[in-house]
Amino acid sequence: MTMYSPSIADEHVRKLYRIARVRGVPMTRLVDEIVAEYLTQCAQELASYDPSLHDRQSSKLKRAA
Repeated sequence: MTMYSPSIADEHVRKLYRIARVRGVPMTRLVDEIVAEYLTQCAQELASYDPSLHDRQSSKLKRAA
């Protein structure tokens, strides 16, 4: 199965590379952490509009991890 690999703008890649280098982590790990944090934040925001969404989002995020 082929996974979708979205492109990241060159300017973002350069910034991510510098941050990853300073932190001493692979850029892939940095991006994964950033995306995970953002998705958690989005799930919390959605839950504030509809609490039933929080339970469904949380279980999906846990399965994806």
